[in-house]
Amino acid sequence: MTYKNTHLEDLLDSTVSGYWGEDYATTKSRNLCQVIRNGDVGKNGCIDQNDLPRRWFSNSELAKALVRKGDSILVSSGAYTGNVGRLSDSSKNRLPVIASNFVRRLRSKEGVRPDWLYHLLRSGDIQAQVPAYVGGSAMPNLQPDFYKYCRVPVCPSPQVQDIIIRIINSIDSTIDQAETLLAKQQRIKTGLIHDLLTRGLDAQGRLRDPSNYPIVSTRVGNIPAEWNLSTVGEECYQVCVGIVIRPTQYYSETGPIALLSL
Repeated sequence: MTYKNTHLEDLLDSTVSGYWGEDYATTKSRNLCQVIRNGDVGKNGCIDQNDLPRRWFSNSELAKALVRKGDSILVSSGAYTGNVGRLSDSSKNRLPVIASNFVRRLRSKEGVRPDWLYHLLRSGDIQAQVPAYVGGSAMPNLQPDFYKYCRVPVCPSPQVQDIIIRIINSIDSTIDQAETLLAKQQRIKTGLIHDLLTRGLDAQGRLRDPSNYPIVSTRVGNIPAEWNLSTVGEECYQVCVGIVIRPTQYYSETGPIALLSL
């Protein structure tokens, strides 16, 4: 399979800047929608529609900036410029979703698989080119030339694109399962630590059963009756603050000044 290099704009059917909409419905804003802000596009590429704010948009705004399944969202303004995401499949909302003016909705041309374009935009090769097209100091903004001059490797076969998509999706699924398991183990750890520090262990080294040991209520919660309440100061050998640096301690306020001649 022969790959070729082209420019990003050659893969896109449209690049749309959206709208922010209005807080309340007016005569010009008759459609309640959810809008994607720049901070809604996480590093993992997932955009959870359940977390998106609701605002009102006109018919023309909805028609132009509507986000469909498969569209990629590129952050074009702010601290997260360059992040790429797409709507997750877990959303329970059925409201239309619109791109805001802080992101760009990227829709692939015919013959370019949307999922393949999404993964391509998130690849290191593309992300490495983003900083060269970011301008502005107080508010970083992605320049329009990015789409025109960003070089991308193109796989011309849709069938091969599908294979690539399946491989990457399989890896992502494995990672998601591992992260879910890790989160579950973290919750178990948190609960176990709480039980150990409030119930203690019996003679067999197992968590105490509260029904078999007397429990007393204290200002920090229920604890075994034979335990005592104490303070950090009583239990620590020493409690001290770190070094407080005072610059005036490290130089003299009198004497000659050293100057460097250029």
